[in-house]
Amino acid sequence: MTRILTCASLAVSIIGALGAAGQQPTFRGAIDAVHVFVTVTDRDGRLVTTLSRDDFEVRDDGKTQPITLFDNTPQPIRLIILLDVSGSMEGNLPLLRAAADQLFMRLRPDDAVRVGTFGHEITISPSFTHDLDQLRRALPDAIAPDAPTPLWRAFGEGLAAFTREGEARPVILVLSDGKDSGPVGFRQPFVSQAEVIDRAR
Repeated sequence: MTRILTCASLAVSIIGALGAAGQQPTFRGAIDAVHVFVTVTDRDGRLVTTLSRDDFEVRDDGKTQPITLFDNTPQPIRLIILLDVSGSMEGNLPLLRAAADQLFMRLRPDDAVRVGTFGHEITISPSFTHDLDQLRRALPDAIAPDAPTPLWRAFGEGLAAFTREGEARPVILVLSDGKDSGPVGFRQPFVSQAEVIDRAR
């Protein structure tokens, strides 16, 4: 009798398990929202801030996609400004510093900046800040006349310097008068314009 009851219990357990396995499965999915930041200017270069959702159309592989969220309020930015301190910029140092200072004074309260320079070396200040005095202290005060222009390598290091800090827009601004001079030593990696553009996408 004990064997019969044991077998019966086992059979019920198996049938119960099969019944549970035969239930309609539940699938859970998620849709990732893709942020698309847009800056619109008129023919004179002035910002256009009066557009609505109906003025935009987003397509993916030729197919129109719904715009699930639209916000035309100014968005905070995380800006890395890269200043060219190559030899050809030697006479432009006052203009370079003045241009950067004007930018700093126009930052919104929730914007933040890191300051970088590129010439003999590429340096980027350690953290994002909105502090005007700290930003001004990070500006270059001298330029070596024989310094090269590692433009695209500096741009690549600027991309690598971004960290995830909220939903602020990442921006790199380069102030330069020339084109990339390439690596100046065999230990320096070569970074092309195409490589930088591919990384920025």
